[in-house]
Amino acid sequence: MGDTLAFSQVLTNTLCVATPDDDPKPLGTCFIVGHGEKRYLITAAHVYRQAAKNDSMVFICGTDGGKREPEAFRQAFVGIDDKHDVAVALILGEPPSLHLSNTDGIVIGERCQFFGYPFGLGTWSELGVLGLMPMVKSATISSLDFATKTLWLDGINNPGFSGGPVVYRQLPNSTHVEVIGIVSAYRQDWDTVKAGSPSGTTVRTVEGENLIYVRNSGLIKACSSKVALDIIESG
Repeated sequence: MGDTLAFSQVLTNTLCVATPDDDPKPLGTCFIVGHGEKRYLITAAHVYRQAAKNDSMVFICGTDGGKREPEAFRQAFVGIDDKHDVAVALILGEPPSLHLSNTDGIVIGERCQFFGYPFGLGTWSELGVLGLMPMVKSATISSLDFATKTLWLDGINNPGFSGGPVVYRQLPNSTHVEVIGIVSAYRQDWDTVKAGSPSGTTVRTVEGENLIYVRNSGLIKACSSKVALDIIESG
């Protein structure tokens, strides 16, 4: 119950970004935070760039599971930082109690959670109202690189989490959480399946040749929430 209370604001303010088709194609995740008296929508820059290629896009909303045209997202665009992979928009409405952290209180080695819609998947749950909610995964805060404003997390990221929030609570039983980062990518690693591997292996090789393939290294790259704060305060 404690986790549900702590994460309720994250669950109801984390949305799936999708194409406007009759059968929407998921593109990633976005989330809504409050800053001052205003309400902002945040996602990864590459998710926004991909979505912007469409004439329009929709959000599969966590609050009711319905499609909504993001007119406010396009018309009140605040800024985009391709270097750090963050996009921010000012949207209408009352600001939620979910806020961006300045990351000063982060403790390396502590656990955090990240939210999103991997492969477009979510969960239908009743949290105030019936709606589509994001999936939740845990990770360990492995490093905070102040020079590159990058958070490195030990966990398994999947396609679709990009643009989703990384949240942290400094006190284990606290119901207060803050966004410390925005999911950007996972570090890829290369591996080799040698020629002549047993036919039962998951990846088969071309006869007489080794096969090189990309695998998930288990390291998640997230941008520090300070980048989003900088965009907001400079916009």
